[in-house]
Amino acid sequence: MKLLLVFVLIVLLAGAVVGELIVQDPGYVLLSYQTTTIETSIWGLGMVVLVSFTTLYVVLQLLQYLKRLLQLLLYHLRYQLQL
Repeated sequence: MKLLLVFVLIVLLAGAVVGELIVQDPGYVLLSYQTTTIETSIWGLGMVVLVSFTTLYVVLQLLQYLKRLLQLLLYHLRYQLQL
């Protein structure tokens, strides 16, 4: 229980520090391709990249799980057809 409390306090402290950094200097990112431009802060871009990679990871894990599930189902169907 104490370990959980320490962990929660560390996470809250880290969140406060990052929040203060965001307020002090949000940064600036300009992406340009032909006639299209995207302007955002470094923190916003970081969040978009983090969410994108997390979503990609979850989708790939889900596809891998579904592949294993399908293989298991096909194995059981073949086994039952042999009986």
